[in-house]
Amino acid sequence: MKILFITTGFPPYMFSENIVNGKLVLAFKEKNWQVDVISKKEDVTFYSNDWDYPFESLKENTIEIEYKLGNKVIRIFDYLKCSLLLGFYSMNGNRWAYRAYKKALQLATENNYDFIISRSPDDIAHLVALKLKNRKKINWIANWNDPAQTIWPHPYKLKLSLLKRLSSQKLTKNVLKKANYLTFPSDNLFKHFENNFKSISKAKSKVIPHIEFSNLNLEKIENNNSTAVKLCHSGNLSLERNPELLFKAIAEINENSEIKIYLDIIGKINSYSMDLIKKYKLNNYINFLGSFNYFDSIQLINNYDYLVLVEAEMENGFFFPSKVVDYFQCNKPIISISPVNGFMKDLSKKEDRIIFIENTNYIVLVNTLKELINNPFAKKIEKSDLFSSERVLKIYSELFQNN
Repeated sequence: MKILFITTGFPPYMFSENIVNGKLVLAFKEKNWQVDVISKKEDVTFYSNDWDYPFESLKENTIEIEYKLGNKVIRIFDYLKCSLLLGFYSMNGNRWAYRAYKKALQLATENNYDFIISRSPDDIAHLVALKLKNRKKINWIANWNDPAQTIWPHPYKLKLSLLKRLSSQKLTKNVLKKANYLTFPSDNLFKHFENNFKSISKAKSKVIPHIEFSNLNLEKIENNNSTAVKLCHSGNLSLERNPELLFKAIAEINENSEIKIYLDIIGKINSYSMDLIKKYKLNNYINFLGSFNYFDSIQLINNYDYLVLVEAEMENGFFFPSKVVDYFQCNKPIISISPVNGFMKDLSKKEDRIIFIENTNYIVLVNTLKELINNPFAKKIEKSDLFSSERVLKIYSELFQNN
């Protein structure tokens, strides 16, 4: 199987979507499928920007598209030219997309790929694949791990100009029509697309969850400190993923209990979270650990009693946070502070390891945390195959064999 993988987010730049893409390509290569990757050269700092284990083996088949930014006049002229050559789409990332398309066309001519796979973190990779599909007629899998640009919900809703909104809507409809398969990490996200794009084909829409890192053996570490409960949240918090109720609950419990709750956050410090820590006098209990490469972060979160997920307040929580897969690999109980309806609520019904708490219910949050510190999670956690590489690769194999 020969695959051309197109995305703006990929290792060595360590961010959630990039890691998800890297793990998937690693699994493809372990299956002895040939994969070439077209990605984007990044100049900003992520959790890590170096080719570290386990992704360094992907370097030789990864082509990063880069170009000089240029002055304002050059940027405007180049953007207009690329938009025209891409088919009159006005999209953020068009300068990258046109250069990526030229490289993709060259590689497709040389390598006779069986499939194109276009992936998040944004929609622009689908524009490259759409143009290549029209030219080369290669089988194509278009994946969305997040909503299309025009259907992001509150509080994440994107601000787009009228022209960019129309272009994004046009692109999404063309991708839904012309891709051989449409993939989503959860049924919840597929239903969100279905609610917004009535023409979407159920027959060619497939749910393929985020994938675990294969062959990861972690030693189970127990907490022998009877006066402390250690929590960890992996990843940055933000205004959307507001941690205030959690911080407030930790402050209330620690003020009235001999057993203290400590929360470590893997990610960058932000002023909003720091203001909350000062507000609730939690400097001794909440700590930002900074950024780590992927493998080190997995080793690190294995040291905690509970792994925490904080989600934004939404009517329907259809996001599949990629950190959940990492949490599963550590076989630790997960405190999910999430919307009352959505992916995590549904997952909690299948998996006893998930302690689900509605993210607007402060009283339940406090009472649940009190219960956990007084009566630690005692259920035996069985290893799950929900996100195993074997299961995910089997789904992809079936898609490939149908063409």
